[in-house]
Amino acid sequence: MKSIIIIIFAVLLFAGCNSNNPVTNTTTNTGNYSKISTIEQGSVKYEIWSASAPTLIYGYNDIGFKVFINGTEKTTGFIKILPKMYHFVGSLWHSSPVSSSFNYNSDNGLFTGYASFIMVTDSNGFWYNDFNYNNESYLDSMAIIVNSNSTSQVRVWDDIVGGHSYVLTLIEPNNAKVGLNNLTYLLHQTNNDKDYVEISTAEVLIRPWMPSHGHGSSSNVNPAPVGGGKYTGKANFTMSGGWYVYDSINYNGGALTSSSSPDFYFDVH
Repeated sequence: MKSIIIIIFAVLLFAGCNSNNPVTNTTTNTGNYSKISTIEQGSVKYEIWSASAPTLIYGYNDIGFKVFINGTEKTTGFIKILPKMYHFVGSLWHSSPVSSSFNYNSDNGLFTGYASFIMVTDSNGFWYNDFNYNNESYLDSMAIIVNSNSTSQVRVWDDIVGGHSYVLTLIEPNNAKVGLNNLTYLLHQTNNDKDYVEISTAEVLIRPWMPSHGHGSSSNVNPAPVGGGKYTGKANFTMSGGWYVYDSINYNGGALTSSSSPDFYFDVH
């Protein structure tokens, strides 16, 4: 009965926080982004836009925001968000890696950044989000829905010796093909499951492996840091079928993956 009450409460709150009231739009060129949700409270309205999927999804989200105050769209400053997942009413919450600041991008008329959700919304957990526009306007604990996605992959593990946890998020490829594929990750560190810090100076070594045939591949390029916690390289899948990419990560003179290597699975076509 308690779970049913929680679910009903979350659905009602999410429905009550979404609106399609008319506002004054000053920008229209949003590029590859599509509007997926609207959240409103009083005179403040947020639109959530995504270039990743029709909804917020588990794993990597390339997202943007529009913010309207008293019906006028804001086109300067920044937006900060803080996702919070509660597993039941009154429980402690945890967060997920997100951009430290979503800055306004005049090319697409959005405050852009990323969110890497490590769990989905279901009967065991509910996501809420705090919004901060330019340290001037705040919305607290607004319900959001995070859905599953078959191609998204995130790996979370603990470094018991160092006392930290790490999150490795796959950005691409989502649909791997035979041959060289761009391979892009995000790497974060946390010591409290609430504040996630981008790690931009690690060494990432990859090893593709096809277990059904018992072989790897050559011509791979280890992901190198490009800033903002992001690493880019290339994985070479020499034939179709199931492949794993194993990751060994070194940071600050030590191995973050000494006990076991995080791996990502790809169904290559």
